[in-house]
Amino acid sequence: MFPMKKVSLIILLGITTSLAAFAVVKQWEEDKRQAEYNHRANAHNASIIAGFDSLKKQLEDIRYLLEYDMIDEKKNPQSPRELLDMFTPALTHEPALVDIDWAALDPYTGQAHIIYSLKHQTNIEKSPVLLNKQPLTARITQEDSDRYILELTSPISNTINTINQPTIKGKLIAALVTEWDFKTLIEQALKNTPVAAQDIRIICVENNKKTEVYVHASRSRTEADKDVHTYINYNATFTFANLTIQAKYEAAPKFLENFPIVLAWQTLFILLAATLLLAWYIYKKDKYTEHVEQLVEKRTKKLNKKRKELRQIIENLQDIYYQIDLEGNVHMISPSIGSLGYTPDEVQGKNMQNFCVDSDEFKKLLLVLHDSGDGKIHNHQIRVKHHNGSLRWLSMNAQYRYDENQKIVNIEGTLRDFTAVKEQQEKLQQSDKLELLGLMAGSIAHNFNNILTAILGHASIARMSSQCDAELTQHMDAIEDSSAKAAEICKQMLAYAGQGNYCVRSLYLNPCLDEIKAMTSASIPENIQLDFSLADDLATIRADKSQIQQLTIDLILNAAESYEQEAGTVHITTGSQVLKAQDLKSCVESEQASPGPHIFLRIQDTGCGISQDMQKKILEPFVTSKFMGRGLGLSAVRGIVRSHHGSILLESEEGKGTTITVFFPIDKQEA
Repeated sequence: MFPMKKVSLIILLGITTSLAAFAVVKQWEEDKRQAEYNHRANAHNASIIAGFDSLKKQLEDIRYLLEYDMIDEKKNPQSPRELLDMFTPALTHEPALVDIDWAALDPYTGQAHIIYSLKHQTNIEKSPVLLNKQPLTARITQEDSDRYILELTSPISNTINTINQPTIKGKLIAALVTEWDFKTLIEQALKNTPVAAQDIRIICVENNKKTEVYVHASRSRTEADKDVHTYINYNATFTFANLTIQAKYEAAPKFLENFPIVLAWQTLFILLAATLLLAWYIYKKDKYTEHVEQLVEKRTKKLNKKRKELRQIIENLQDIYYQIDLEGNVHMISPSIGSLGYTPDEVQGKNMQNFCVDSDEFKKLLLVLHDSGDGKIHNHQIRVKHHNGSLRWLSMNAQYRYDENQKIVNIEGTLRDFTAVKEQQEKLQQSDKLELLGLMAGSIAHNFNNILTAILGHASIARMSSQCDAELTQHMDAIEDSSAKAAEICKQMLAYAGQGNYCVRSLYLNPCLDEIKAMTSASIPENIQLDFSLADDLATIRADKSQIQQLTIDLILNAAESYEQEAGTVHITTGSQVLKAQDLKSCVESEQASPGPHIFLRIQDTGCGISQDMQKKILEPFVTSKFMGRGLGLSAVRGIVRSHHGSILLESEEGKGTTITVFFPIDKQEA
């Protein structure tokens, strides 16, 4: 629709411009034609004026001759006939001349009367003639409907002698009256200036009276255009004697044919043709442009669709897509960077090294890419900082990006967080290590326990079979006490290895704890208080009573020792909780545990706490947060919990205390 509006506007402007140019050129041609006609009409008018001027001069010459001859004694005429014969030869060759009259002045009446006419060759009495001292007096008379006579009166003065009239010396004595055919007079004036393709009208004004004395219609006119007016006019006015003569010229239709308006029409047609060509060109161009724009729009939509799909793919990638320059500055990062706690705006424009743990990580990346040969690497492991401050392991794929000149412009690739996989691998490795260690500990404990059994047996036989003195008996007691302690250690090692002699049955947790309250209170320093908060109506668990009591005592003693020499309270709490898979991931021990309802035992203190590094290995054998360790430590607790398919949640902060929660699955048989 838009191209048609544009074309319509161009056509409208073109037509307007063409018409305006046509009007200007037409006016110029009309002015030029008018100027040409003015030039021709002016030439005709000049011929007419010259004719009248010639006539006037002839009459003045005749008047002078008459006045001169009248004073010449040798030529002194004696009659009007003799007077006329003196100048008739000078006028008889004029075709327009109609008659010559002689008028004499009556001195007694003061009036002049024509007394002789050349045309009639006789003395006649005619109408009176008004005499004055004007060199020439003109009068128009009409003989018939289309014939007009110009009557010219030239006064004759006697400046020296008189004709038998001495008393009127120096006065007007007569007049020469000539009559001329007006039409012939005009045609004679124009005989050397052909009148072509124009109409002429001559109007004489005498005493404010207008008389149209001459009308000429162009011979080029036909019957069809005899009344047609071209309105190409030329008007001129001049005086002759006492007459005012108006000459009016109008071009005939033939003149229009001789001087047609051509250039204006050519200009109009050319401009209209140019307008149509321009409109056609603009239309075709706009159509082509519209077609190209539609193609561009269509391809742009496809490109935007592809780009949107690519953007969606990048945004939906679990891996992190990135682009960095050769100095490590991040130019682009996908929204999946949110898995590390950052937004794209927080990362873009910053250097990659700001997020890496190792200070020379980017240098290592460039070196590995350079050494790869093809500019590509896969599964390059780096450590980065999570937004919350934790450390994450990322697997990096990277490759060079090149421009059209095969020059490296930046580096792109993907990052995958495999921290959980790595931790799982480490857990599996740790589990395998602990399993091997447990097998070794179990084997050692069994063998060592057999040796201790033999030592205790032989010590008892020696005590019974011999008369020992007091000193020997004291040594025997020391041997038996040490062997008993060594047996306890063997028992712990077997518990860690999960190879203890368990008597698993359905039991309630709270009664087990009630039985060891007194014994536990006696085992801890006096500055430590125990606070038992046991929940009611707990479900039963399947467990070995002695192992549960041993686990509780070990945890309480460990909590009490965290206060060192300061006073404090150890809180013992029981309750029930449904564990989810996500909850088990937060536990330091959950290999044998499963999601579901559990009974928990929570030991809480506000002692010295455990550092982050120590928390990762606190359940390993012979590891303790105290200055002096006491053997297996919490590793025995781990063995007991694992054998009961439970889990351990450790929450601790240095200087604020530790909370250890042990979860036991409820007895499904009772449920």
